[in-house]
Amino acid sequence: MTSVPGGIAIRCSDADEATITRACHEVEQRLAKVEAEPLTSKIVEELLSVAPAELRRWSKDGRVPHSGNVTFGGGGSRKISLFVYSAPAISELAAHPERIAAWR
Repeated sequence: MTSVPGGIAIRCSDADEATITRACHEVEQRLAKVEAEPLTSKIVEELLSVAPAELRRWSKDGRVPHSGNVTFGGGGSRKISLFVYSAPAISELAAHPERIAAWR
């Protein structure tokens, strides 16, 4: 395996083109599943280098778009609801740290 501009190159001397194509397709499918998984606030805080209070505030006012809520906890009124985020939206924000700097 070798790093190349825009990706990596893998040499498979004993595999034919069809085998390599199938392997690439499988990797693309798995990456698409990972990208579709919602990100938790803890992960987003780390990716964007923001404090929990900042993320909560910016999520509530719409600056950091969330993709829904996850609810968990005990019975009755002891349930906890947390925002979850889409990977593409957070990736876009991470690519532009000047936006976050301006919010502060």
